[in-house]
Amino acid sequence: MSNFKKVIEIEKKYEHILTTSKKKYEKEIEKVKEELILNEDAMKQDFIKELEKNYAKSIKEYNLEGEKMVKKAHEHNLNVMVWTANQEREMKK
Repeated sequence: MSNFKKVIEIEKKYEHILTTSKKKYEKEIEKVKEELILNEDAMKQDFIKELEKNYAKSIKEYNLEGEKMVKKAHEHNLNVMVWTANQEREMKK
């Protein structure tokens, strides 16, 4: 008898046990999947909050550095003109 036929016979013999076990574990697997999805959402929210916090901190530090540079320029009687460059060619000016 081939190995394939042996596997089929064993599967038929224990089909009830396999089906019952499969249903039992499917419920457990679904429960774990739901928990993972909830945890993933919470982790995403935490990650977004952390990004927002770091972004706000970076902007504040950037603004403080900018203010220091302007004050130094004024101390040396230099004029400062500030604008936002929206185009790459403007950035190169």
